[in-house]
Amino acid sequence: EDGHLNIESDGHVTTKGFPSRENNIGTGATTIPSVFGATGDATGEMIGLINTPGGGGGAHPQLTVGKMYYLDHDPGWTATNATDETEGAGDMLAIALNTNASDSGGAMLLRGLVRINNGAYTGVASIGGRVYMDVTTAGYMTFTKPEATGNIIRVVGHCVVKDGNDVLINFNPANDFGEVA
Repeated sequence: EDGHLNIESDGHVTTKGFPSRENNIGTGATTIPSVFGATGDATGEMIGLINTPGGGGGAHPQLTVGKMYYLDHDPGWTATNATDETEGAGDMLAIALNTNASDSGGAMLLRGLVRINNGAYTGVASIGGRVYMDVTTAGYMTFTKPEATGNIIRVVGHCVVKDGNDVLINFNPANDFGEVA
């Protein structure tokens, strides 16, 4: 915002006076703030430097807004799946903030608040509820803890607002995971 960044005479940049309530979501937790107007609207740590081939083919198909991906070794973003540990269990996770069908990659949220509609999660959302990697649909999040033998349990965030079928998620993936015995 204007007045918060200063370029000093020696060339370095300083910050000052940022409002303490920029991301205030209120206490009712039943209405998503207008700044999060659509799926994929987010605030937090983002990255956009990894190219991901798009178009729906190959090892790294198109990114879809609101879906969760892990950074694969190629490098590229691949949709998560909690069926076994090779599909994002211990990897860096991110949520796509745009649908990308080109080769230029996409904006990805590493940590922060993000609006997700029910087209990218399963289970019953609840305020404060844990969000996990889904076992049924690649790239989905779920409010249902995986329970089948071999499934991965990795908490990726918590629901902070539920507004109908849309949710505001505090996306903050745990660095560890467990496997159901």
